[in-house]
Amino acid sequence: MTEDGPETEEKPSRTARKKEALALQTLGARLISLGPDQLALLPIRDKLKQAISDHHRFKSHEAKRRQLQFIGRLMRDEDIGPIQDVLNDINQVSASAQYQLHQLEDWRDRLISDSQALTNYLNDHPNTDIQKLRSLIRLARHAEQQHSPPTDKKAHRQLFRFLRDNQTA
Repeated sequence: MTEDGPETEEKPSRTARKKEALALQTLGARLISLGPDQLALLPIRDKLKQAISDHHRFKSHEAKRRQLQFIGRLMRDEDIGPIQDVLNDINQVSASAQYQLHQLEDWRDRLISDSQALTNYLNDHPNTDIQKLRSLIRLARHAEQQHSPPTDKKAHRQLFRFLRDNQTA
């Protein structure tokens, strides 16, 4: 009780409850898109994990829709904060990996089109096997001169793999 009278606890409006339920369902949809290894990182109950794995088993669109609603309902019992933190970490790792992928593609394209790029690459990555890299660049340039179809870019893929492996080494 307050001085002004009995304290009344206001319930959220129907619209607010629907928005909250939809937000939880959307979060559940994000959980469904995760792989098993990423799902294991989440601080969620076993019942919710089981519901997510059940969703993957269903074939029917309607069954998947109902299961997604059920997942949203189970999400009400979960602490959303830690789940959001883990999802943000997963997305950050994905964004970082995608950035590195684009950087490697950029290096590959520059190495094929510009002979000065090799010097720049070797300055940035001094422990590179120079002969192997030159050989792969030569093969990729030759493939470009032959105007091979985009599906037959074996030399480009080999050069990309070499650059990727060289980054991790």
